[in-house]
Parts: sequence; C-alpha cells; structure tokens
Amino acid sequence: MNDFRNPLITQVFMSVVWRAGQLSVAYYDVNSSQLHLMPDTLDSWHDHHIMTTVLKQVQPTCIIVSSKQDDNFVRMLKHASCSECTLLEVTDTVFIMPSLRRNRQRLFALKLSSMPSHFTVAEKKMYINSLIPMDNERMIQAGGALMKYVDKLRVGVELESNRVRVPVLNISVFSLDNLMMLDKNAFSVLQIFQSYSHPSAYKAGSSKEGLIAAVRFQMHCRGSNTVVVFRSWFLQPSRDLETLTQRHNAVAFLSSAANIEMTSAMSSCIGNVTDVSRILTRMTKAEASITDWKNIYKTVYAIINIADICSSCDADVDILIELKSCVNEDLYCIAELISSTVDFDESAAQNRFKVKLSVNDKLDELNRTYSGLPDFMTKVASRELDKLNDPIKECNVIYLPQLGYLLAIPAAQVDKGDNNYDIENLEFTFLSNNMLHYRSANTKELDSVLGDIQCEIIDNILHKLQDKILLQSQLLIRAVQLCAQLDCLLSFACCAKNYNYCRPEIVADQDYSIVEGRHPLQELCRSPFVPNNFESGNNSSKVKVFTGPNASGKSVYLKQVALIVYMAHIGCFVPAKEAKIQPTDRVFTHVQGTESVSTEMSSFMMELNQMTQAVRYATVNSLVIMDEFGRGTNRNDGEALLTSCINHFLTKGRRACPHVLVSTHFHSLFERKLIIKSDLLSFQTLEVHIEGEELVFLYQVVNGVARRSYACHIAGLAGLPAEVVQRGSEVFNLVQRNEPVLQYGRKNDEVKRCEAVVTKFLKLDLNMESADIRKFLQDSVISIIDD
Repeated sequence: MNDFRNPLITQVFMSVVWRAGQLSVAYYDVNSSQLHLMPDTLDSWHDHHIMTTVLKQVQPTCIIVSSKQDDNFVRMLKHASCSECTLLEVTDTVFIMPSLRRNRQRLFALKLSSMPSHFTVAEKKMYINSLIPMDNERMIQAGGALMKYVDKLRVGVELESNRVRVPVLNISVFSLDNLMMLDKNAFSVLQIFQSYSHPSAYKAGSSKEGLIAAVRFQMHCRGSNTVVVFRSWFLQPSRDLETLTQRHNAVAFLSSAANIEMTSAMSSCIGNVTDVSRILTRMTKAEASITDWKNIYKTVYAIINIADICSSCDADVDILIELKSCVNEDLYCIAELISSTVDFDESAAQNRFKVKLSVNDKLDELNRTYSGLPDFMTKVASRELDKLNDPIKECNVIYLPQLGYLLAIPAAQVDKGDNNYDIENLEFTFLSNNMLHYRSANTKELDSVLGDIQCEIIDNILHKLQDKILLQSQLLIRAVQLCAQLDCLLSFACCAKNYNYCRPEIVADQDYSIVEGRHPLQELCRSPFVPNNFESGNNSSKVKVFTGPNASGKSVYLKQVALIVYMAHIGCFVPAKEAKIQPTDRVFTHVQGTESVSTEMSSFMMELNQMTQAVRYATVNSLVIMDEFGRGTNRNDGEALLTSCINHFLTKGRRACPHVLVSTHFHSLFERKLIIKSDLLSFQTLEVHIEGEELVFLYQVVNGVARRSYACHIAGLAGLPAEVVQRGSEVFNLVQRNEPVLQYGRKNDEVKRCEAVVTKFLKLDLNMESADIRKFLQDSVISIIDD
C-alpha cells in the first residue's frame, strides 16, 4: 500500500517559538537541504490548530523549543509527538534549548549555493533580506536557533572537514493564513487518508488510502517531489480565491478534449523530472555521482521540453505561464554545458567521469597522455627490471590514487627472511597481496611530471561546471516544483474526465449550492449512485436536521457534502453537476466515536471534545457535520445535549450561524418540539418506500421528518434470527401503544391456560344434574389467581 504519510525517509529539524498568541516555525529538511520559515502567525492557545497542522504536514524528527517556553505548550508538543492517534507519525522527541535570542547574524551568515562568491558582507545581507522578512521577530528567533542547533550537530556533514558548513540550497517562506483547517478526526472520518476496498476487479481485495489514493491513482509521475506537493495540497486545503482560481483554470484547460495531445506530451516529459535538491546537496560536497549528473541532465532537458510545449499554447493558465518564464538562457546554457562536457557513455563504461574531446586543448593533451600511459608504464617497468638483481624476474609499474606511481615486485622473489625487503636504490612502501611496493627514481619522476591526471581533469572541468549549476540552484528547484504542481494538476484533470466531475465556483457569498452531488468514493463502489442536492445560506436554512431509517444513507450524504467542499478547496473539480462553494475556514466533524487506549478517553468523551471544538470555534464560514451526536450516553441526556447544541447555533442568527448538518434518531426532538423555531432550521429525511412488510431505500433527500427508524426491519436484513426480530417488533408496538410489556414467554403460557379452561368448560354437560358449575368456576379462578 502506498504510504502518503512518509514519502521520504529523511530527517527534519524544527524550531518553534510561541509567545503572546503568536507562533513562528522554522524547519530544515536534510534531504533537500532547504530552510523553511513561517512568519509570525496567530495561533489559539485553546487548541493550537495552526501548530497541529504544521506538525501533520512537516513530520519533524525533532523539535527545538526554548527552555523558557510555556510548559503547557511544550506538553502539547510532546503529546502530539507521541500520540498514536495522530494522523501522521510525527516527532518522537522534543529538545529543550537555551532561550531563543534574536540572532539575525546567524541567518545573514548563511552561504547559499545561489549566492555569488564575490558578494561583500553588505551585499550578502541585502540578498538574505530579499528572501526573509526580517520584521518577524519570532521567525528570526526560530530560524537562528535552528541553524545554531544543526551547525552544532553538523547535520548532514558529520564526516566532513570542520570547514564544510551545513549546506542550505534555498530559503522558502510559507504561511497558513489562507488555509481551511481540518483536524485529524476530520481527515479520518471523511476517508481522505483512510483505507477502503478498491472497486476495480483486477485490484479486488487491495486497499488504498481513501480519497488521496483515488486521485493519485491517476498521477503520471511517481517521483518523491510530486508526492510531497500532492500531499501538502491535501493536508493544506486553501481558501485563497486567487490560488483556487489558478488551479481550477489549469484543471479546466488540461481536462479539455482539445488538449489531449498536449497533456500526453507533458506527462511523458514529467516522467523524466527528478527531485534535484538532493543532487544539488551532493554537489555542494563534491559527491555527485555519474548517475546524479545524468539525472540532472535529463531533468533540465525535460523542463525545457515542457516549457516549449507550454509556449505552443496561448492559454491564460498561470502554471503554464510560470513554466515558460522559468526557462531562461541560464537553463539552456546548463543543458548545453552538460551535454557538451560529460561523456555519459564512456563514464558509464569506465565507472568514472569522462570528459568529451575538444572541450579544452590542454585537457585533450592530458587525455591523450593518459590514454598512452599503460604502454609507457610497461616500458618504465622493463627498464626498472634491467636494473634489478637476478632473483627478481618480474616487476610492474602501477598507479594508486593518493600514493602515486609505484614499482610492484612479487614478495617471493625478494624475501630475505625476518621481513627484510630492502632493495638497493629502492624505497620500500608496503606489502599487500604478496606484492611488495617500492618507489624508485623513475616513479618519483612520473609523480612530478604526470601527477593525478584524472583529478586534474575533474578539477578543471567538472568542478567549474558544478559551480555554474549551483549558481542556478534556485531556478532549478523552482522549475522542478512547478513541474510537480503541473503533475498534480494533470492528475486532477484526469479525475475530472474519468469521473465526470464539474468545476466548482468559489463565491464570496456565505452560501453553498450543490446540484446532484455525489460521494467521490462511494460512487466508485456502488452503482447506480443516487445524487442529491444541497442548499445552505442566503434564502435557505443553515441548520439541517436529518432523520430516516438506519442504513438509508444519512452518513454518506453528510460526508458527501463535506468532501465536495473539501475537494473544491484543494483545487480539484468536484463530483456534482454544479457547485457553488463559499471559502470555508474550518470543517468540524463528529461522525463516529472510537475508543482508544492511547487517548485515555471513552467514545462519548471524544464525542464531547469534537462538539466542544465546533461550539467554541465555528464561524459563519465554517461547516459542521454531526452524525448521531449523543448516542454514546443515556437517551435523555444525549437528546438534551443535542437539543442544546442545535439551539446554540440557531441563536447565533444568520450572520454568525455556521452551516450545520445533523443526523439523529431522537424523534422526540420533533414530537416534544424541543428545538426553537427559526427560519435557519429545516428538517429533511431520506426517502423510503414501504410496501407491506418490504422496505425499499430510495436514497433521495426530501423535506420532512421520519417517525421511525425501522431498526427491526434492518436487523432482519442483517441476518438477526427471525424470533429475535419478531420479539423486538412486539416490544416496539407495545411501547408505541403505551401497553405493558410482559416478560418474554409469559404470553404463550397464558394462552395455554386459557385454552385449558375453555376445553374443560366445553366438556361440561350443563343438562346433567351432576354438572357442578360452582366447583368449575372456583377451580378456574383459583388456578388463575395462583398463577
């Protein structure tokens, strides 16, 4: 099963500062060598939902906080790090550091690979200032402390010289201000990351990870960079109108039948795009392999080809325009330099770097000399053998990196006993594999004249080429990120075509209007799927209470609405005929309560926590889903709590009341008229057809109230024994008629006694004088009384 929670095996170090309600985060990704900074952001001390969202997205391996940080905040971080209920497996340790002081100089001292080496100190500060908003005090504290920590640990450069600094390829600033928030419970109950059975026949029995896998199933590139972007879009649905409009425009263009050939060509090119950040990191340490060079060469050419495809169309799509503008002369120059410099065929054959001919006259001469070295070294060995004593019949001249040219002689031809290997005019070096290695006047001359030709070639050509590439590292990283975004949009477009999704309209009004909406997962598993409309806000009610029989589709409908709203906010098309969606700040869900030992809470306590969040923090732009809230406790208590919550939302008025969907089996809410009257309230049910004892679900939402849940009928369909179902129906009917419910089995005994009395009476012959009516009545009455 694909693991979206951990797409990369890497280390992520995070520094956190929270003070006076303001939160700032900095984290360093060892895998990509990038420093990410979040500007100072308001974060509620009640639930720290911003901090929780960052933890779910980043999954840090350790967190650095100040020793003066609030104790409750530190405990929250530790709990989030260790909780088994967390959606994503995040941190397992929180390190306490000394107080985080303003340390701008530590950030100014960063040496980015894209920064020219000739910059003065003032120019470096100006360059860093252009990347980091220095007016964010807490962000500077977090970033400075983080770099101090990773420098102290020498993260990623543990085996390097002390002169080698921790590499930072790029600095990026991210913000959570315009995001729609969902907690881990919402991700789970909406099945965004949860497993489900795949409907395809050839994948029967396999499992996927909910909505994200159903959409990613259409993805063309399986690269780690695309997975990271894709996952971040799902974890951080946006409510920024400009961002959503850009994504929807792109999906509309890419899903058009007229652009099939273009999208197919883009998909082929994207398959050659590699996450270059790791390659660039190895280049900073001069550790790039021939495979790395080949991958970066393929990536650059793929990006250029994608940009050429984008240039061939005049569509006003931001992602295509950005890709076109991202490719400049510098990128073409890099591709041409790599192509004209590195001989990939020879490099692969010899498992070492080979430079093409005609790149440099001096190096061509060195290459010709190097090519002729074997014959030359054989001649040198022959001359050396002529100078040696008779017992020595064999010798060779070899070259060893770092040691230079040496004379190799079999040990058996020299051994004088007691490890005496001295030979006149030769300097003994070492013994290995029964071969003695010496230096002679000729080998020393070879060292001084020829030296390490291979290293000289690499130093003169490849290192210069490497430096030129590193100067354009930000351009390359940006281009790869854009390709990853394009790949995600191509996946959205493929889903829109295959599943008949429509483009949602994001409106500034505080209302929702969904025509013939469908559940994106349920419709894949059940055919035909009955679509339903949803209206909320403006002239429609904002609080909807749903009733209906068990298994009639209430939960599916509630999840369906939430998923359509969610999908619109990640930039995807939605399963509906038409959809108008307002920008939504949070989605609160209570769908089912599952007890967990790790949370030390009962299922009802978890229900209350979820409802508490909705009651406290839901705004006019929030969506609240409540599925059978109150069923975890006594019926009267649960009914009272549900009534209070519904009335609380209704009393907020149209300008403050969130959009609320409630499903319940507490029918007395309507019979006793416990809910206050309001134009914000409406009652709806799932339509069923009853014919005799047969119950047919129509799965159609209609206005009205269901008076029964038909639990006994559903129990029969589920396979409960007929006698048990029959007894349940009897009890239900007696309660409905306010009649006494007798102990099970007692009714049959009474019938038998009555039948016995009647039979005895019929045997009496009233015409005979011997018939004792009085005795018969006394015996019958006494037997009944005794019973």
